[in-house]
Amino acid sequence: MTHDFTSPPSPAAYSEKSAGRIVRGRMAELEGIRVGAFFMWRSITRIKSSIENLVFEVGGVTAKYPSKNFSKAPVCQGGKRASS
Repeated sequence: MTHDFTSPPSPAAYSEKSAGRIVRGRMAELEGIRVGAFFMWRSITRIKSSIENLVFEVGGVTAKYPSKNFSKAPVCQGGKRASS
């Protein structure tokens, strides 16, 4: 399944089966979630949360975005809205 986010302006893809470890304030050891960046698909390995921001880790690189950008479920390929 692929989603196009407007902010951050990146496509994200999810495998049929995604896995990871949830610990207070973060998700780690993620598998099955990828983001299109710099003309390549890269795996998101960790997501940290504060009240104001989500910090995504892709390998050794991080990117921080306001949490409010993710308050609505994105529209999937085919025009259907993802479950929230």
